[in-house]
Amino acid sequence: MRNWFIAALTALLILPAAAAADTATFGSSLQGTPTILDDSHLADTLFFNVSPQNSHKSPISGQILEIRVKGAIVPKGRGKQDLNLFHTQVLRANAGGTYTVDSSSQDLFFPVGGSADEVHTFRPSTQCIKEGQYVDFNHIGGWDGDMNDGRGTRYQIWKRDATSVMNWYEHSDGTNNGTTFTPNQQVLPTGPNLSNPQNGRPYTDRELMMQVVVGNGFDASNLCEGGLQGYEYEGVEVRNTTFTVYDDGIGGVRIGCLSGRGFCEGTARLSVDGAEIGSAPFKIDRNVTTNLDIPLSSNGARLVNQRGQVDAEVSVDSRDEVGSSKSTTGVSTLKAARPSQSGFSGLVVKAQSTKPAGNAFNITATCPRAALGLCTGKVSVQTQKRVPLRRGSRGSVFRMATGTFAIEPGKSVRVPLKLTSSGKKVLKKLKSVVTIASITSAEQGGQPISSRSKVTLKR
Repeated sequence: MRNWFIAALTALLILPAAAAADTATFGSSLQGTPTILDDSHLADTLFFNVSPQNSHKSPISGQILEIRVKGAIVPKGRGKQDLNLFHTQVLRANAGGTYTVDSSSQDLFFPVGGSADEVHTFRPSTQCIKEGQYVDFNHIGGWDGDMNDGRGTRYQIWKRDATSVMNWYEHSDGTNNGTTFTPNQQVLPTGPNLSNPQNGRPYTDRELMMQVVVGNGFDASNLCEGGLQGYEYEGVEVRNTTFTVYDDGIGGVRIGCLSGRGFCEGTARLSVDGAEIGSAPFKIDRNVTTNLDIPLSSNGARLVNQRGQVDAEVSVDSRDEVGSSKSTTGVSTLKAARPSQSGFSGLVVKAQSTKPAGNAFNITATCPRAALGLCTGKVSVQTQKRVPLRRGSRGSVFRMATGTFAIEPGKSVRVPLKLTSSGKKVLKKLKSVVTIASITSAEQGGQPISSRSKVTLKR
């Protein structure tokens, strides 16, 4: 007789601001006893309250979790069949006072017999509803075709209430999904039944004793507006990965945002022996796994240098787009690029090229983050090989420049060096010359460490 399918939304719509699930209960309070028995509707008929105190208009969007109906089907007796099939439907109110059936539940069956004071609970399968839409009770009438007994199914699910207004609509095979109707009419094959004394008028003396529970958030399917089932947040996953820690003191952690909604954001912290050695904020999209750089403290970088390799404890406090939060832990392995028992491995000067200006030039140098206090020392630059300044000369290794430095831990600076008189002569003759920078550096209270690096000087 109908298409009794469930209207499932195919797109995720507006999400609530917070992750907590929420429910709304509306409709009848179910107080009192349903005393009205009505078997006058013989074909498909729907009912829903519209008065403020018991309206079946949903105050929230989400999924219909429960339908509670108080009352009974009173058996007809004498071997008559009691047709107890019904559906819950979601109605959309239109301009002009009409309604459209947006969805119908699966087949539901009301118990036959029993007490009129009993409350029966039904659970539609993933039936979605939007804020402002109505829920109706739609039964199939129940007339069995016996011309001598014109009664439909004998439902006793209404109580007398002079303040209640209830809409209804009866039309054989005329309450299907997608149907738009004008309420309070009994429609025959020829049109509205004008001889029905209730035609065109709602019931103003009765309440349908039906209560509806709608949920959203994690109580509702994510197919429904506001539903988040399937997006439960488990926190950021931490994967054990080895990170090489260079003189800049940058460690790392590999994290994945594999649950929740939208994105994961928070702070990741590294600790060794219970002491924090570095932290960094992050924000990554759902289904993304990435490496996060974490600057280490000076003490942290020094500890890694001294031990050569450590397994740092990782703790991550994070939340997703809808506010669900979770703390997770793991391990990240930190390996020193230049391990040193003292923790200080000397000033870092990488191979580089520079152009002297006037009587000076700069070289870029880095004080390791692991240093205690300033990196101090001196630089002496000389040609890599003999340089002949006169025709036929064997040439000499010339000292090109000297300079001193004092650099804060973790900082890279341009160290100024002053050309020697020999250096000026070499650069005046040659367009470029390869030199070796000899560096002697020490941390506060430490022993000097010597290192060498190639520097190309270009005129």
